[in-house]
Amino acid sequence: MHDILELPENDKAFYRIGMQKLEAGKVDEGLEYLQKSLILEWQDDVFQELIQATLIFARVPLMKQLWTTYFNTVEAIALVPNLIPIYIECLPHLQPFKQRLLTLTALKTAMHEQHLATDIVDEQLDYLKDLSVLQLQIETVSQQGKLEQWLANYFKGDPYEQLVQLKPLYELESTIVRPVFEWVLKSDTFLNFIKNDVLHYFIINGASGQVQYNWFGQVETLELSELVISNEYPLVKEVKAKLLDYLEQDNPHMELMVLEYFTAQTMILFPYYERTGLTAEMWANQLIAMLGMDEEAEILEQEINPYLMRAQFEYIVMMSEEELL
Repeated sequence: MHDILELPENDKAFYRIGMQKLEAGKVDEGLEYLQKSLILEWQDDVFQELIQATLIFARVPLMKQLWTTYFNTVEAIALVPNLIPIYIECLPHLQPFKQRLLTLTALKTAMHEQHLATDIVDEQLDYLKDLSVLQLQIETVSQQGKLEQWLANYFKGDPYEQLVQLKPLYELESTIVRPVFEWVLKSDTFLNFIKNDVLHYFIINGASGQVQYNWFGQVETLELSELVISNEYPLVKEVKAKLLDYLEQDNPHMELMVLEYFTAQTMILFPYYERTGLTAEMWANQLIAMLGMDEEAEILEQEINPYLMRAQFEYIVMMSEEELL
């Protein structure tokens, strides 16, 4: 920290501060410092870190702004080959489905002009062609009034397979697939984890309007514009802070596993954390006990919050089926 304090206008110092802020959960401050670092001195790696952070923390407006500001043509992107993969990863957030086909074709031409291999673009073009067929199927059955029948067949696999089948739909035209997502949210045959993945798709992409949501058998009406992603909820932030404090002192080698488990819980219980009756301390302590990480925190099953038990059941189902594939 000494050199950071002495060189507040140094691009490397801004970069280090930015990364520290991100690691501490101060996302917007961290992104701001990374941008300051770029302004002082351009570094491809810093730009890539910044874009990666907008993906991880769902800052889509900033992502769009950064690409428009620094690389507003595919020809400019082709001049910096190491940025091409992350640009392609961002494209679903940057452009509608049909426009992405045109953009990738133009990018391929620009890469040819720079004598670059185009395998990564070719793979994406093939993938988008397959998605075009899928989108046409959804349009057709919707027009025929057979969407629900088609969806019941499309999602007939186990929960993990359902999640895998869901992911490509996020890349299609939003107006065409919205009825699909609304059907999933109302269903009682999908795990909460899967339905909340859909809700996060809506939030990240700035969707508006109301949806019916089946939360553990209770059908609720949600106003999409009022929702934020799970890690923005105060209770979630408090629990994560307590877990990190515990892990730093007692089990630093378990951090990745514990945070993965906690993230799964937050996705399963989203967005009605207040209905669980959990405080941050209760949640953190019971999670640690459920994982058997603290002998002194041993807890009887009947003492565990019932919503955490439900979350544990869903997590076990998802993980066991993932391991079978």
